[in-house]
Amino acid sequence: MYYYIYDSFVQSKEMTKELARIESRLLDFGIRDKVAKISPLRSVREAVSDAFKQKFDTIIAVGGDPLVLEILKYIIGYRFVLGVIPVGKQTTIGSLFAMPAGSSACELVSARKIQTFSVGKADNEFFFCSCNVFSGVSSFTVGGAFTVECPRGALLSIVNCGTPPKKFGIKQANSQDGKFTITLLSEKKGFFAQKKQKEVSFWRSSLIELHCEKDFVAGLDGVLVPKPISSFQSLPNAVKCIVGKTILKP
Repeated sequence: MYYYIYDSFVQSKEMTKELARIESRLLDFGIRDKVAKISPLRSVREAVSDAFKQKFDTIIAVGGDPLVLEILKYIIGYRFVLGVIPVGKQTTIGSLFAMPAGSSACELVSARKIQTFSVGKADNEFFFCSCNVFSGVSSFTVGGAFTVECPRGALLSIVNCGTPPKKFGIKQANSQDGKFTITLLSEKKGFFAQKKQKEVSFWRSSLIELHCEKDFVAGLDGVLVPKPISSFQSLPNAVKCIVGKTILKP
């Protein structure tokens, strides 16, 4: 049974035609079940709770990344399978799941190809894609085994699923093996100190601890973090998702 959660912007007049196409395709495949519409009077948490009480086994997010990430927070550790019908401009997660935008995703939702993914935990906050630390880390410990000094001005990227920023030149992380791709981008003086050169180092680990300073600035799944993060832990096999094709076999 499918429980659909519509993002608030999906219900706008501008989205009327696209939403009608989506609902028509869901009817074609016989999978149009209950719908919960997010609004100031109904939160994502309330919708997920309703799906749990009514014993639905699949939640489909109809919207963008913010909705998917909000749903993820509440379903980790429960029986749900998560699907995405990407709508709007922020659809990175839909792309990671190999799901096309809009009504084209309905056929793949119906096909129900399921894959299990790891989820990251930053202190007490869950995240799915990555955390990029822009400043305020003096050093970090990888897997409890060794400590790496973090030069001032360096950029630290901790990726669960997806890729670090393009400047790192690192391929997509494997989000199924329970390990983060940890990448440090710093600068060092070139030959005869004529020009600074970029230096990229990376590691794979399920645990990383940060030694933070007062000027800590980071983004967790694209959202600015209000306070320093002390540790990151990878939670393997944390969530089951509907995908368009097999992604990064472990």
